[in-house]
Amino acid sequence: MNDKTPVVINEGILKVGSLEIKVLTLDNGLRIIPEDDFKKAIKWLGFDEDEIRQIMKNKEFQL
Repeated sequence: MNDKTPVVINEGILKVGSLEIKVLTLDNGLRIIPEDDFKKAIKWLGFDEDEIRQIMKNKEFQL
């Protein structure tokens, strides 16, 4: 098992209509969306604060 903490090697902006969210590429090949940008995307889709909290509790969205 590799205990090395992944490092961001690239950063870009994903544009979907009027929405722009940051996407980071890690040195292990994984692409991630920072939490603030993820929340912005979920709000853009029409979810309210309670629904966002439920989504963020879901273990699938955590490393």
